[in-house]
Order: sequence, then structure tokens, then C-alpha cells
Amino acid sequence: MEGGELLVLLLLLAWGNGDGEEPERPAPVKRTPQKGASNTWSEDTMRIFEQQMRSAGVDARVVLLGIAAATAFHPETEVGNRKGLLQVSTEQLDAVGYRGVPFEQLDAPNQIPWIGRVLAFRMAETGGAAPKDVPELASLVSGFSDKQIDAYVRKEAAKRAASAERTTIYQHHKQLLEQVLATR
Repeated sequence: MEGGELLVLLLLLAWGNGDGEEPERPAPVKRTPQKGASNTWSEDTMRIFEQQMRSAGVDARVVLLGIAAATAFHPETEVGNRKGLLQVSTEQLDAVGYRGVPFEQLDAPNQIPWIGRVLAFRMAETGGAAPKDVPELASLVSGFSDKQIDAYVRKEAAKRAASAERTTIYQHHKQLLEQVLATR
């Protein structure tokens, strides 16, 4: 199995398909970031992110690490019906009223408000509290009702979050978020 196919399989398993059922196993299709594409957010983007996550009632730090684990801040990432920075499903986007160009074609500042809406919608839909860590975030976004699959999603998300925490790109974004929070 090629490295790209393995990543696609992990993303499908980790984030699910959003309908509470085990994901279908389509042929791996992944739109990867173009070489040299920037995945570094500006301070303005980080301010938008912090405000939108606060409005959604979620901890921006948790979602930031979730994004690092899911896509390394590349908004153009697409795996099956999962799109964008946090790999939300097309069904979730439909549920919150997103209409427009394919979601993965939006840049980070334009995806962020919709991600906030999806998270708020999923919390309301499940009657759950805001996720306290990346495994809870992955569970919320994936929507699996099967306890074994959900346990697997959480385990894989924890592994990916631990790996993402050590990356330079995550450390940069974390520092930028801390600066934004300090000036709020």
C-alpha cells in the first residue's frame, strides 16, 4: 500500500463519513495540496478562527490540533466525501446550509465559519458538550454510532494528534493562536 493510500484509509477510518455508519470503501481519491502551496495562516485568519470557534462554543486549541492532525492546515484536502481543513462531510455542510463552490476550493478564512457551524450543529444534534480533546472532536465530526468504530476513531485521532503536536507547522499556529488569545 502506497503512503498516500494509507493516509486516505486512515482519514476515512478516523473521521468517518458523517452518517453514523461505517464508511464505504471507495477507491482512494485524495486531492493533495499542490507542491509549494502555503498552509500557514495569517494573524487575521487566526483571529477569524478564534472568534468562530468561540461563537460555536468550542475550544479553539482543541480544534486547531484537530486540524493539524487531519490535514496539516491544508484547506484543499479532500478524501471521499470529507472536505477541507477538518474533513467535514458534505452531508454536514448541507445540514448547516452550505451552498457554493466545492468546499475544499475555499481558502481557510472562508472555511472556518462553516466549520464552526458544523461543530455547533453536531453538538446540538448529539446533545453533547464541546469536545475536550482531539479524540472527542474526531468522534463528534465522524458521527459513528457503533461503539467499536467510535473507539477506533478516538484511538487513531489521539495518535495523529500526538504526532501533529510535534510538527513545526502546528507549533507555529499554536503560538499564533496564543498571541491572538492574549490580545482578545
